[in-house]
Amino acid sequence: MCSSAFKSYVAKKFNRFFLLLLFFAQFTYADLINITLDVKDQFGAPVFSYVGAGNVAPHLAPYTFSVENNALVRTTANAGGRTITFGFFTVTENNTYTIDVTGVDPVLSVEASPGVTAIHYIYEFIDVNLSILDQHSNPISGRVGINYPANKVGPYTARIANGAKIQPVVNAYGRYGGVGSLGIGDGHKYYWKDTTYNYDIRGEEVLFEEVSTPGENEIVFQLELMQLELSLVDQNNHSIDGRVGTYYSNYNAPFTVTLANGGIIRPRASAYGRGSSNGVGIGFTEIWKDNTLAVDITEEQISSQVYASPGNNQVVFRFKLVAVALATLDETGNPITGTIGPAYADYPAPFIATIANGGQMRPQASAFKRGSRNGIGLGHMTLWENFAYTIDATGANLSLSEIPHSGPPTVDFKFKLIDLIMDTKNQLAQHIDGKIGHAYASDQAPLVITLANGGSIRPAASYQGVGGTNGLRYGDLQIWQDTAYSIDATTPTLELAEQSALGENKLDFIFYDQNALSVNAGPDLSVSSENQNQLIIEGNDPTGGDALFTYTWFEDGAALQPPATTGSSGQAFLTLEQINSLSAGEYTLQLELSDGLASQSDYMILTILNSPPHVATTGNGTISIGNDVLLGADLSDFDGDNLIYQWFHNATMISSGAISSQFEGTPVSIPELTVSALPLGQHNFSIEVDDSNHSPIIGQLIVNVIDTISPTLLPETNVSILWPP
Repeated sequence: MCSSAFKSYVAKKFNRFFLLLLFFAQFTYADLINITLDVKDQFGAPVFSYVGAGNVAPHLAPYTFSVENNALVRTTANAGGRTITFGFFTVTENNTYTIDVTGVDPVLSVEASPGVTAIHYIYEFIDVNLSILDQHSNPISGRVGINYPANKVGPYTARIANGAKIQPVVNAYGRYGGVGSLGIGDGHKYYWKDTTYNYDIRGEEVLFEEVSTPGENEIVFQLELMQLELSLVDQNNHSIDGRVGTYYSNYNAPFTVTLANGGIIRPRASAYGRGSSNGVGIGFTEIWKDNTLAVDITEEQISSQVYASPGNNQVVFRFKLVAVALATLDETGNPITGTIGPAYADYPAPFIATIANGGQMRPQASAFKRGSRNGIGLGHMTLWENFAYTIDATGANLSLSEIPHSGPPTVDFKFKLIDLIMDTKNQLAQHIDGKIGHAYASDQAPLVITLANGGSIRPAASYQGVGGTNGLRYGDLQIWQDTAYSIDATTPTLELAEQSALGENKLDFIFYDQNALSVNAGPDLSVSSENQNQLIIEGNDPTGGDALFTYTWFEDGAALQPPATTGSSGQAFLTLEQINSLSAGEYTLQLELSDGLASQSDYMILTILNSPPHVATTGNGTISIGNDVLLGADLSDFDGDNLIYQWFHNATMISSGAISSQFEGTPVSIPELTVSALPLGQHNFSIEVDDSNHSPIIGQLIVNVIDTISPTLLPETNVSILWPP
């Protein structure tokens, strides 16, 4: 059984569900109509506008929406600056509803329009002239707008709806309402035809009034223009030259600009190096008449103040001028002659330049050929009083140091002075008498000049007519300490070489000197033919190796070895072991020395002496009696002479012969000699070899003949020896 409470709960749920079904059924099958919503002007022409079926106008007209027939409707239109929301009113199908908003209050009218259901808004559009006047009611130029921004050039005619709510703004002669503002005005107001709206912006407050002017629709802005003078003074309030401006320092001071009272500018100035590019000053500032804005730029921090100056409208920039002493010094801090300047090295050092405290300068200096044209420097520097600045130019890289000191700033350039020895030399690096100089060949070499380390010169030299009067000139050459420079003038184009030379600063021009080349082949020598391979002949370059040369040894015009380079002390060696052996005789050897341009020769006599023959015997030893002895010998003679030989036995010649030896001493063997029937004992044999050039050479050998046969018994019967008898 169900409880009554449960039955009641189910009944409620059913009733609610039934009502929802009825609602959706009505919505689904209701009689909907489409309504076209648009906006037209007073002449019936469509206008650009936004509309909506409600109290906002989000849709671009014309716009169609759907409602039930005979529904209450509320619509909104926005055109020409006027927004109208009208309703609620009942809309019936096949009718056109016109909402006339040409006047102050909307007026609704209805007329039948079979097949069309529409709502028309009718606006009246008017032309409003926006103009700008000065305090004398004379037209002036500027920019105006009926809403932000003031982006139209005045005078400007704007088309708006009668009764539009707009916000007229103006921007002229600096008066525009402040940084970030797009114009100045008096907020939103409704504007109607046949009315003039006056905005008085001559003072700090914007004053507004409207005046009936049938047939005229105007918005007038009135500003007060004034003449503002921008000028520069020093710390003693004396006028100084510079540049000023209301945004950048564009104009020569003093400069007068036309500005609206209360106009905003960004005062800028530059003088004596301070604010060199666009100027320095303060940010955006309102300027009012009968006041002086004083901008103090004497220190690093810029400050400003305003004070009353009836009848004068001024911006005064105050700089502090200081005298900067610029000097050139050596590395020990002593003054040296040079040129110096705040931009180029235009003036003899020392030089005094006037700049503003904190001004920028580009100090340049040259001394002793370093930075010889416009000078050298570190670019733009900001200089403050009570500081001393030193630019170290003693090395390749410039460096800056600054130290506190009392008084105006100083700028010192420090150079390192070096003595450069300039000389003319021959290809053997020997001094020769020439003319030399660092612009023209005007002095007798050698010449010592003082330069700054890194200074540039244009070295020139001449020798025996080479280079003419002014000399051969290399061009600009930067000279650094501890470096040796040589300019080779022996070639068609001057060639520069440089190398580290600790403690030396020198520059040599190298000329070719035919007479500088000399050679010594050395003394005449003799050597036996068989010892010639042990001989090394040493010629030399008498200069002792100051320069390297190519040398060649010749015999009878033929090169004995490939060309070689002289040794560290000028040696020119000929090693006979490296050439073909020479036969006995006298040879004239030529040593030729060349520097690549010319050559010189010297001669020496080499005598190869005939060498005696050599003999090596075979056959020494001990033999048994009755055996033959074989005597042999190997004969050699380096010269390849014909050799006559004789064998002797105990001083008695037992054999002789002749044989041809081989050149360079390769041994040859003679036929063996057989000796027979030698008795017991020691036998002395010798061989004498004669090359017809030396005393015979004797080779000896000893042969010992021994008895190696054991004795045997031959018993014989003899009665006489029988015992006992």
